[in-house]
Amino acid sequence: MNTIQKLLSISPGSLLAISVINTQSAQAESVCSNITLDKEHQSHDDKSNQYCNQSSNKAIRKLSDSLKKTKITTPEQEELLLTDKFSEIAQKVDKDSVAQQLEVESSDKDPNFISSPKVIPDNNVNSFVTTIPVDGNSINHLTKWKFHSGYNFGSDINNHSKFKGIIKLDSQIKYSLSKDKVFTSEQTGSYLQLQTVRKNREITSTRKFPQTLQGIELQFTFTGNCLFPGENSNDQCSYLPTLTTRDNINPDTFVVNRINVNQNVGQVLTPESVEAIKQPGFQKGAEGQDVAFDLYLPRTGVLAGNSQSEKGTVDREEKIDNTLAFGLSRVRQIVKSNNEKSVIGRTIRSTNLIVDDDNFLLNSAVQLGSELIPDIEPELKGSGNQVKPVFNKNLFLSANNTRLPENSLTIYHGGIGEADNPKKSTKLKQLPAGKFNSFWLGLSPVTKYSYSTNSRYQATGSEKIITRAGFEGGSDFANNNVSFLSSINGQTFSTLGLTDFYVQMYQSFLQTDVNLVNTSIWKEETEYYPHLSISGNITDYDEVFKYYAGTIFSKDPNAYLGLDYTKVNPDGWLYRIGGIGYTNPDRDYYSNLQGSIIKNVKLNKSSNLLFSTGFKWAIDRRKDVSDIIINSRASSVTLGAKANFKPVSVGVIGFLGNILPDSRENSLLLNLGVKLNKRFSISGYWTPISESSSYSQFGTKASLKLGDKSNSPRLNLNWFSNKYKFGQDETGRDLKTDENIFQIKFSMGASTASRK
Repeated sequence: MNTIQKLLSISPGSLLAISVINTQSAQAESVCSNITLDKEHQSHDDKSNQYCNQSSNKAIRKLSDSLKKTKITTPEQEELLLTDKFSEIAQKVDKDSVAQQLEVESSDKDPNFISSPKVIPDNNVNSFVTTIPVDGNSINHLTKWKFHSGYNFGSDINNHSKFKGIIKLDSQIKYSLSKDKVFTSEQTGSYLQLQTVRKNREITSTRKFPQTLQGIELQFTFTGNCLFPGENSNDQCSYLPTLTTRDNINPDTFVVNRINVNQNVGQVLTPESVEAIKQPGFQKGAEGQDVAFDLYLPRTGVLAGNSQSEKGTVDREEKIDNTLAFGLSRVRQIVKSNNEKSVIGRTIRSTNLIVDDDNFLLNSAVQLGSELIPDIEPELKGSGNQVKPVFNKNLFLSANNTRLPENSLTIYHGGIGEADNPKKSTKLKQLPAGKFNSFWLGLSPVTKYSYSTNSRYQATGSEKIITRAGFEGGSDFANNNVSFLSSINGQTFSTLGLTDFYVQMYQSFLQTDVNLVNTSIWKEETEYYPHLSISGNITDYDEVFKYYAGTIFSKDPNAYLGLDYTKVNPDGWLYRIGGIGYTNPDRDYYSNLQGSIIKNVKLNKSSNLLFSTGFKWAIDRRKDVSDIIINSRASSVTLGAKANFKPVSVGVIGFLGNILPDSRENSLLLNLGVKLNKRFSISGYWTPISESSSYSQFGTKASLKLGDKSNSPRLNLNWFSNKYKFGQDETGRDLKTDENIFQIKFSMGASTASRK
């Protein structure tokens, strides 16, 4: 693998595809792969043909009656070469062209074809040209099924799982050669998908502050001979209303909700009540009669801390709910080539069902209507010359470089691309650029955010009487020094105007140990809405330029326009710049600019240094949620370095705060990875410095591959220790909590065995 290929393998986007070239096998098969269709290039010497027949790796066996596998040759010949049954005929023809011989063979068949469409065995087709992304899955004609799963659990999160699976129902590839010298490859397939998608997420944060509630209790009775009109002056009447608050205390606030006035001034006392209130201690009356003014106020003041604790605490709970999404996808890809250029047409149709879909009717109507959109069938006329069996690799790279909306479900994806055919010995850097433009219709997640808070008091102990004082007496006391005055509704009553009276006056000071509990609830409710996107790209050997636009048809439609450019230099530099603008930005879909620079310094075959810097500027991300400003700092500026000394890698990355608006705070992250063998590796990270209110402070990852094939089972065990800060309590102590998250990830798949 050359320098360009290595750099492309770490670049953003689909440039990764180039790294799949198996150079070793390509070198062994390079001579055999140079078989062409035109007469001019038939004159391979016998040694070359002998080599093809005797190749130790059996790359080119006895050629069958069908077109055969597309090959990728050495880095010096980075084009795709087509070998087919025509080569066998070419060995038997002296002067006549291959096309002439085929015309004779097929004269009694379809007059429109030199070679009519034929189904090609799977193991005779290179998976590079059949690789297609489908809703996060990369499939090709050899794919039988794929499965990815994950299970998350931890101290402050609910146990939940997620998975993504795809299984092939049927597929086939047909090759043909038309009369006007146009080669056609048609790939079709049907796939069943099952995956989980996010439905709801809820984060509950509870802060508890120890406090002491101060309260008061006031209890009075004031009775005397009745002076009210119509009453017997020898009876005893109450000159205070019967009032109580004890049964009307809000348990969350310890505040009086309502004052009950059961009797007004002038209530006539029973003889039993008269006698009862003169007994020691506060008395309200007798035999159910209540003549007391009983005012109970448990919260008249608050002190920080209590007898149990002075330190605040915080708890965080996260709950994630996923739902199922079923999909039936149909894939059709047509590739045509003449002597000069090649074209590709790709059509993907999917029917999706989301369990508990809130927009079921709308989404179903859009999916039903998408069936009226025709398949993409590229057109290409023959050039008059024999078809060269050489494809431009950039044609397929550009098709897979299409920008597709993330975390979305495809309904319809149709695209068309083209690229000039390379010359027979064209190097990678001399390949013409590939172009691809597409139309995508699907369902994308739109999340509704809400934030609410509430405060309450939680008693942690019983109410205590700190001080209680009282007095009672009346006109029949030997030393009568009682003086009491009440004013009710403009009427004034005094002991001085009564000849026979009795007064009770008691007061208590109270304390209760409590926790002030502040609870905040963050909710995310995800719904899926139709999404239309138009995108295109130009892919060259060392650069990719993407352009795209679209609209998400949510309750508040959100249109966007974006550009993205990536450049790789042979000397180890990689540059990327991109930006997108939205008409109705929210917390997920907002205007931003991003860029990065990477420098690769090769030390030897097994060692290199990587230096990187990047930025993201979140221009107009919404901060208001439920009329509350919540700034989650989406912008960032980074500097990083990584040293790879196989089997060990060491890296550092720093986030620089206060450079961009709403930028992530200063932090430093260190990481270490060790590849113990080709199947097992372990890595970890540590964040020694962070000014963020929430961050991951530790983490480890262990990866075990149970086999040597690309689809072999893979098991990942991950642990993350996250820290959350919630300010300070009333005593100035930091409020923070740690969270441990564990992940178990498993993936595997199966493919049709390709020919060795």
